[in-house]
Amino acid sequence: MSKVNDVKKAAALDAAAIKSDAATNTVEGKVISVIDNKLMIRNLEGKEHSHIVAKDALLTCDGAICTAESLKLGRRIRVTTMQNNRNIAICIESLDKNADFANF
Repeated sequence: MSKVNDVKKAAALDAAAIKSDAATNTVEGKVISVIDNKLMIRNLEGKEHSHIVAKDALLTCDGAICTAESLKLGRRIRVTTMQNNRNIAICIESLDKNADFANF
């Protein structure tokens, strides 16, 4: 298996572990902006949300590990936050090429 596939598989497993934690929430939408560690999104209903990206947050773009700078305006994302603090993003999954988010 290639290193790229290994990284994608590890990222998917990490995201699954984070989302299986009962102390998390998710919201889907599109990126409005990313400035430093602050992420602004518009959810599927059109409501804007602001999140602080945790220093140890897992970020993936089409299944590969990426950085906050990769989250461009209009990209589809799913943000997982802590249950007790919905302002802190602990996992961000971004889609550009894939049509659907993976179901974990």
